[in-house]
Amino acid sequence: MYALLALPLLLVGSWAFPFVGFILFLWMGAAVLPAFWRGRTFCHLCPRGIFFDAVLPRFSRRVRIPVLFRGTAFRLIMLGTLIAVMGSLLWRTWGVLDRMGAGLGSLLLGTTLFGIVLAVLFAPRAWCSICPMGTMAAWIGRGKYPLQVDATRCTQCGACARACPLQLRPGSFAEGGQMVAGDCIKCGTCVKTCRQQALAFPGSTPPASQPIYLNHAATSWPKAPGVAHAMTEVLQAMPAVMGRTHGVSDPTRCPLGPLVQECRERLATLLDVDDMHHNALTAGATAALNQAIWGIGLTLPPGAHIITSVAEHNAVLRPLRHLQRHRQVRVTYLGFDATGALDAGAFSRLVADDPPALVVFTHASNVTGRVYAIGPLFERAKAVGAITVLDASQAIGHRPVHPRALQADLVAFPAHKGLLGPAGVGVLYMAPGIDMEPLLVGGTGEDSDAVFHPMAMPARLEAGTPNSPGIAGFTAALRWQEQDSEAYRHRERELAASLRAGLRAIPGVRLYDDLPDGEYVPVVSFTFDGLSVEEAGHQLAARGIVCRTGLHCAPLMHNALGTAPEGTIRFSVSGCMTHEEIKQALGVVTDLAIRPAIRSQEVER
Repeated sequence: MYALLALPLLLVGSWAFPFVGFILFLWMGAAVLPAFWRGRTFCHLCPRGIFFDAVLPRFSRRVRIPVLFRGTAFRLIMLGTLIAVMGSLLWRTWGVLDRMGAGLGSLLLGTTLFGIVLAVLFAPRAWCSICPMGTMAAWIGRGKYPLQVDATRCTQCGACARACPLQLRPGSFAEGGQMVAGDCIKCGTCVKTCRQQALAFPGSTPPASQPIYLNHAATSWPKAPGVAHAMTEVLQAMPAVMGRTHGVSDPTRCPLGPLVQECRERLATLLDVDDMHHNALTAGATAALNQAIWGIGLTLPPGAHIITSVAEHNAVLRPLRHLQRHRQVRVTYLGFDATGALDAGAFSRLVADDPPALVVFTHASNVTGRVYAIGPLFERAKAVGAITVLDASQAIGHRPVHPRALQADLVAFPAHKGLLGPAGVGVLYMAPGIDMEPLLVGGTGEDSDAVFHPMAMPARLEAGTPNSPGIAGFTAALRWQEQDSEAYRHRERELAASLRAGLRAIPGVRLYDDLPDGEYVPVVSFTFDGLSVEEAGHQLAARGIVCRTGLHCAPLMHNALGTAPEGTIRFSVSGCMTHEEIKQALGVVTDLAIRPAIRSQEVER
């Protein structure tokens, strides 16, 4: 609080008491002298920088600081200008101390106002990129007290770059082991932000060890770069929904309009579909699946045949159970063949003997990670007139999900799992030509004089006020997915393969549905010999492993695996993790696997 008041007090003081202006000389010396030993370390204690950090973010556009500002030539011009202005000022007032002090105060006020303008236009600390004293400190202190970057831990997630007030990229220095950039102000913000603990200053105390997050199949963490910022921007902006707010009929004045447009366009690209309006935004995958199952189910006659599988999540199983109760439909649950794949032979016989009206399958198991060959099954179903529904909750983001190639009429998935978006948002893709009753009806912002709900897409499936922050975050995640996720996905596959191979090699650990040549999303289920799933969960949590235990909302899958009623321990990884974290997790599992064996030997003796 006192540091925040320092700049206003100096500005007011130099006006009321001109001698205060001479403090500027001390300020300039404090900015430069420590650089000989500790680099540009004073700048994060600078009263002006502290003021800018605390007050200006809410007014700033928070965009990239221009590259021009970091150029040597431009910074030399700024430094020369300051020296010329200060020299002229002192020359003209030399010997008259009051006028000299007042002049120095005016110089401080002028540069501060200029810094405020730059903060509003670009970023709160944009001035620091061209500050003449900061420039001198950066040049003198280059390589002094450098930030250490551990390449074995750094995943290039970009969190440090987003946190850095000067928009530096510490992760880009991973190969060299340290960030030698002179503009680093040693504030430590990136160190606190890095969940991989890959950053530290020489001699500093390492941050406390964080739990290892292995529950990405439940929800991803951290989210994609830009998600939190996009959501915050919408929450802080004036609320406005296209077609529902007077004064914002112009799309450029409604922050949500362009975001929804971009979201649908990027979804169309992701799914490889032509019409973006057939992507309805829902409250999540569960809402999307309920809409698909009930929306089609309400059009079916009593006694209609529906086929699903034992691999399904309760978001499929329970709507089908309720549909059975209220519409008297018949549901058949397809099992597995000897390899653990959905039984294609049994499915062909079912389709031939009792043609289904609706077929609902998951693309990838949320228990074992197995990816199922859905395309041929859906092709057979559509040949007899069935409507096909795909639950892509665990597959989307990890592998291509293209409805036309998979013969899927309806595809449901959430934003918060493999796409690294926020919770509370999902998608239901509905192919052209599918007729489905809306599960929710109400306000849409259009056709308000109509007695019944509009049937045009996407309004047909989007009743009520949209989740504006969620859609903004989802759009940011899709943007990252399309532009920057390739290295992330490659690392994710490597880590998943390493985890699966490591668990397979531990005596006393049993993996489920584990084929060396099988196709999997980054999910694996296992149990310990001699240790209950519940106790194993407690032991893993006590050792800093965040994972999921139990039935994972897929009870029929555990009946098929033989793991009911206890279930399994589920690990799921992401590309934000490191090989070191996988190694540590395997070490914990190895330790727990050994202990039951030791206890068993003691009992035998």
